[in-house]
Amino acid sequence: MRFYSEPTDRLTLDAKFRYNKVKAAALNFTAIFALPDFASALGNPDFFQNINDHKDFVYQRNVPSIDNQRTVEGSFKAEYAFDGVKLTAWGLFSDIDEIFYADTTAAGLGRFSGQASCIASVADLYAQGITLQSPLYLGPTPGASTLGAYSPTTCDGIQITQRDQRDISGEIRLASDTDGPLQWSLGAYYLHINRHYGTAVNEDDGGDVVVSLYNAPGTRQQTSQLFNDRFKTDVFAGFGSVQYAPTDKLTLSAALRFDREERHVTPLVPNVPDPVTGDPINPGYLVGTLVPKSKAYQQAQPKVTLRYEFTPALNVYLDYGVGFKAGGFNSQGSAALVQTYFNDLLGSNIGVQDDYGKEVSHALEAGFKASFMGGDLQINGAIYRNIVEDMQFFEFYTGTFGILRVVSNIDKVQLLGAELGATWKVAPGFTLDAGGNLLDSKIKANSVRPDTVGNKSPYSAKYTLNVGASVEQPINDKLDFTFRADYRLTGPTWFHVVQDQTRRTVFDLFYPGIGTADYSGTRRDPYGILNLRAGLKGQGWRLTAFANNFLKKQYIEEIIPAPEFGGSFVTPGALRTIGVEAGIDF
Repeated sequence: MRFYSEPTDRLTLDAKFRYNKVKAAALNFTAIFALPDFASALGNPDFFQNINDHKDFVYQRNVPSIDNQRTVEGSFKAEYAFDGVKLTAWGLFSDIDEIFYADTTAAGLGRFSGQASCIASVADLYAQGITLQSPLYLGPTPGASTLGAYSPTTCDGIQITQRDQRDISGEIRLASDTDGPLQWSLGAYYLHINRHYGTAVNEDDGGDVVVSLYNAPGTRQQTSQLFNDRFKTDVFAGFGSVQYAPTDKLTLSAALRFDREERHVTPLVPNVPDPVTGDPINPGYLVGTLVPKSKAYQQAQPKVTLRYEFTPALNVYLDYGVGFKAGGFNSQGSAALVQTYFNDLLGSNIGVQDDYGKEVSHALEAGFKASFMGGDLQINGAIYRNIVEDMQFFEFYTGTFGILRVVSNIDKVQLLGAELGATWKVAPGFTLDAGGNLLDSKIKANSVRPDTVGNKSPYSAKYTLNVGASVEQPINDKLDFTFRADYRLTGPTWFHVVQDQTRRTVFDLFYPGIGTADYSGTRRDPYGILNLRAGLKGQGWRLTAFANNFLKKQYIEEIIPAPEFGGSFVTPGALRTIGVEAGIDF
């Protein structure tokens, strides 16, 4: 909902309100193993699969995967034009409540194998003749079975994740509003975040899900592991920019922004024993206590740009800027868990901490923009170099302890790339466009996992290519036909800092000598997707039909390797999706 008003020729008011409620699936992942010695010893090649060869995603779960989210947002913006100066102010409020639950990963390493509910469910399913997708195997007891993640047994446990967040933010900006050679702006920004985030592994007793982060020992679906924290953040920023054109051909601009983020975390986990293992419910209590923490992150972010116009049809630019992403806190107890279950038991050398540092990038770019054929053909290109210090990287850990999600820092990453794009207005109402990017990335330093130096930056495709066509033609004086086709090619991509390497895993503790994983098969292959849109547009309304992934290309959407677990958690991309969109302007 939007309300827009112009009370005077100088003042504009703009208010928006949005309410959204979503109920969807959660954790659409399958575990794919990377254990070559397992595959050889057991004679089953499915224990060592290339993720690109996995085509049949079979979901056998006894716990429904449900994600419930409610969002309320409201904003207000006002602009007032003085003589030669414009004042802009806005405020935003956001309220998000989300909770999801699903099967989890505890069956693979037997966390609940001794519990009555796990033993009974395995026996019952075995008696029914239920079989699991290879390489997993269901026997009469948990000990006689090979169980993985997200199985039809109750041995997995139930994952409950809750995220509630309230934001309030505002900005005030004063900017020049003239046609002179000198343009400038000054402003200030504030953001307050109050976020509650918790994730639990609860015992599955076979009944309806108790949607709660903590269930006391002896109650239904008692909690076996809990990470639960309250995060509060205050962001203060000031910024300014100046642009000067000493000639008609040369433009110089500079900008500076300074951010300070003050972050606080308060642990909410009780110091009680896990009824399954007898250890504390949060491994942080194994090495002491969980206490509130505070930390501030700040950074100046300058940016300078030089643009020169050789002709009205050709200009070049050189741009340098510093980017910033504040650090923060992982769930308290993360460092203790990694130390206890990986570094101590496996001899790993993983430097995860309960907090992570700020990320700072230094980007240099040079490029051009050119037009031909009277502006009907436009071509632009650029080369760039970006050095990222302390790049923030998400990791997923799983084992007998349950699950853990953390952010860590990659000390230094280098990104070198080139882009080229073109837009051609072939005829009135008919446009072709294309754009591509080549990227060479390299991890230069990584104290969290030192042996990954030289690998590629995770989530960075080697190349991308986009080709599209647009058509907009009148049917009559009140109705237009619209059509859009997009083909997107995404190149080979790694999703973790551990790449063409091996790792000793938790399976080696149970099966000594054959529990080493090989992650050479976790790079996603290139894939291409074709999306189509066609519709009608009238005065104040539009109706559009779309078909995403029109050719039903099978591809992998995301890969989350868990190096010390012995495999990856993989989710498939959506096949063909067909729908209709309608819009009315009023």
